[in-house]
Amino acid sequence: MLTDQQRENIIHKLLSTWHYYEIRTSPHWSRSVRSACKRIGFVKPSKFAFYIKAPDSEIISRANKVYEDTLYHLRFNDFYTQDTIKDFMTRHVVLCEETRQAELNDDLDPVYFWTEDMSQKKEAYSKAIEEIKIKLYKNSDATDKQIEDIRADLRKSQKLYNELYSREHQFDYLTVEEIASKHYTRFLYDNTLYTTDKKQVKGLPPFFLDSVANIVRSESITGTQLREIAHTSPWLQIYKTAQPNPFADVPMSNDILQLMSLTRWYEWVRNEVPTEQRPSDKVIDDDDMLDGWYILWERERPKRQDLLIESSKFNVENFVMAKTSLEADQIWQRNQKAAKSIMEHRAMQIFRADKGIKNQDLGDNKMDIQIAANVQGFAAAKAKASGKR
Repeated sequence: MLTDQQRENIIHKLLSTWHYYEIRTSPHWSRSVRSACKRIGFVKPSKFAFYIKAPDSEIISRANKVYEDTLYHLRFNDFYTQDTIKDFMTRHVVLCEETRQAELNDDLDPVYFWTEDMSQKKEAYSKAIEEIKIKLYKNSDATDKQIEDIRADLRKSQKLYNELYSREHQFDYLTVEEIASKHYTRFLYDNTLYTTDKKQVKGLPPFFLDSVANIVRSESITGTQLREIAHTSPWLQIYKTAQPNPFADVPMSNDILQLMSLTRWYEWVRNEVPTEQRPSDKVIDDDDMLDGWYILWERERPKRQDLLIESSKFNVENFVMAKTSLEADQIWQRNQKAAKSIMEHRAMQIFRADKGIKNQDLGDNKMDIQIAANVQGFAAAKAKASGKR
């Protein structure tokens, strides 16, 4: 759990265009490093401080071009890719005592960097994590001791999964995609690095930019931190009082986009999920329990997607969330021709309405309202003719 001060610091870091960092230096740095420091006003510093300015869309676009150009220029070189590195790992052995003994004894198997058994274990741990989170959600009313016992099992499975994940990706640095990513990062920081006086510095050597990238990465905001901030104070006060976008004056980084997405997801859970299916506040405030609830919600989605959910009194529609563009096309094709025509007509009405349009003013809804009024009027006239009020 973050403290209030830590949450506030992270929020202001996201809201700020300038980010301050420090690198502890070594007296044994080479002449080239000292030269790089001297260029930005430091001579043998014990602490190198600098600013990174949030990159605008132009810089990110140019950095993406550097990434694509690197992949293009290295396309015929003998580099591994993210698709072929796994083959390398399954064919090469770990230099360890078990492998040495295997070379001396034909009955023993050497230790490989990656095996099919490891893939199966990683998948098993992933499924186990889901099941334990569901168990945690279903036991949300249990005693604190029982909940902590379940959570201990969860942490154990997560630790084992993370160990296998790290092992699976230990040679990613050999791939052409990782080389392209390094060039992308160097370009990014070469165009966003400033002194403490906020004077831009360009042309620093690659190894220095790599050091900058490492220190920025080490102080990056984690997904867990963003998730906690998304449904707690003081962020919620900022979000609700600065609608529609609290970050209107800040370049939209991945962290900001993720925070906004998470915030709106928590809003959906609290306000849009039907009351009888909505999790309790205790579950919403516990990320692991909430994950368990959402896993069950997703598993039951195929059962719900054929149910009609009323979006207003007069129009009845079936809302289905698509995960991919292909799935979205398949959902669209499930609509009848008349339904497609109605949706296309609605889209055109909304597009032409400069100041927006109310639900009841949409053409198909107007027709439904008029039909309902006619039916009601006919029923009243019939009742009156029968002598009823």
